[in-house]
Amino acid sequence: MRIAIYFTPPSEHPLAHFAAAWFAQEDLKQATAPAAFYGFHATLKPPFMPRLSRSLQDILLAAQSFAEAQPALTVGQLCVKPLGSFLALLPGSANPELDAFAAACVRDFDRFRAVPEPEELARRRVKGLTDRQEHFLSRWGYPYVMEEFRFHMTLTGPLDRPNLANAGSRARQMLGDALLEPVVLDAVTLSLQTAPDRGFQEWRRLPLSG
Repeated sequence: MRIAIYFTPPSEHPLAHFAAAWFAQEDLKQATAPAAFYGFHATLKPPFMPRLSRSLQDILLAAQSFAEAQPALTVGQLCVKPLGSFLALLPGSANPELDAFAAACVRDFDRFRAVPEPEELARRRVKGLTDRQEHFLSRWGYPYVMEEFRFHMTLTGPLDRPNLANAGSRARQMLGDALLEPVVLDAVTLSLQTAPDRGFQEWRRLPLSG
C-alpha cells in the first residue's frame, strides 16, 4: 500500500468536472491513462509506503491536525502547458507561499514514510538526476521536492510534440472560462493505492481551517 498527500479540487469545482470529462475521452485513453492512474491532483507529499509501525489512523490524525493549523492559500490561475513531454495544468506565475506549503507537507509527514526499496531508488535514477535531486531522493525519498518542486496537475503521459500540441489545444477548449478562475488550495487530500496494479483513490479530503 502507498499513500500520497495531494491537492484535489472539490467535486463541484469546474476543474473536477473538466477532469471527469477529460479522462473519459475514448480517443485519448492511451494518452491520459498514466495520469488517470494517479488521479487528477497536484502532489504535495509524493506517494510513499508507510512505516510498519504506523497505521493509516496515525496518518489520518496527523493530517487532520496539520489541516486544522494551516490557512487556505491561493494557487492563482492555471494554464495548460507542457511539463517536459507531459501535458499539465501549471500556475501562471511563481508562488513562494505555495512552494513553502508543499515543503511543509514533505517535512511534516516524513516520519510516516518507510525507507524506499533499492529498486524504487534505481527507477528514480534511470533518467539521470542532478546532485541536488539525488540529495533529495536520499533524504526525502523523491527527487522533485523543496526547490525542485513545481505545482502541477498532470493531464497525460509522455507524448511526442504533435500529440502534445493537439492535446493541449483540446484541453484549453474544454476548460474554457475555468482557466480564468483563480484556484484556491483549500484542503489536503489523502489518496491511497492498495495494490501496485491499482490506481490511487481519494480517501479523505481535509479542509484547511487554520
